Amino acid sequence: MPTKNFTSDAACPWPVPPDSLDLPKGLVHLWCADLDRSEESLAQLRALLSDDERHRADRFRIGSLRDRFVAGRGMLRAILGKYLQMDPANLRLNYRAHGKPELAPIWKARGLEFNVSHSNGLAMFAFTRGREIGVDVESIRPMPNAAGILERFFSAEEVAQWQCLPPEQQLQAFFHGWTCKEAWIKAVGSGLSFPLSEFCVSLSPLEPARVLSIQGDPRRAAEWWLESYEPRAGFVAAVAVHGEPQQVMRWQFGE
Repeated sequence: MPTKNFTSDAACPWPVPPDSLDLPKGLVHLWCADLDRSEESLAQLRALLSDDERHRADRFRIGSLRDRFVAGRGMLRAILGKYLQMDPANLRLNYRAHGKPELAPIWKARGLEFNVSHSNGLAMFAFTRGREIGVDVESIRPMPNAAGILERFFSAEEVAQWQCLPPEQQLQAFFHGWTCKEAWIKAVGSGLSFPLSEFCVSLSPLEPARVLSIQGDPRRAAEWWLESYEPRAGFVAAVAVHGEPQQVMRWQFGE
């Protein structure tokens, strides 16, 4: 399967999925969604939340943050319910040591793995079966301290890649690299306990995304598959999967 790189459009071009949606093993489904929803949509999504999630939402003092939390968690539940063919309100979610969400043990045998990311009102959801997956999205914004962040957190090889790029490509390359690294970290579920400098990804936004080495070992890196996207103008996203998927399908969460 050819590697795609940075599919973009001013508005999310991904289609709304059919009512009946299957996720066979070997496929990856990516979803993008606006977190800023209508009042009617927010009410419907809030009804899907657990009591604990509603309490968490109500602790936000800023209304827009509360609404985005409700939207993101409600949409995650709605999508999980679609794949599991059950009432989303009845799902229970657990969290691993470093905060990665997962289904409660009663549903783990279904093999459904997922990950979530959001930035500046845009959410990304990634789903697959039987393999680790991570997703990250960032809004592209001025980063006057990009060089310092690279020197502090990235590997020496990544810093060298970035310094070789023309200045006009460096900002996009920074976010391209950052989302790829975050997606991989989230896939392995290690949080920042695994230093960002101990693995290397490709930084150029003009080249296919790849994990180049993990703690200096390119063979471990070859086990992982990366893909980068520009789901909306001004946003960069990446997904990391353990093993190359047979197909990636992209969907948009409608109103």
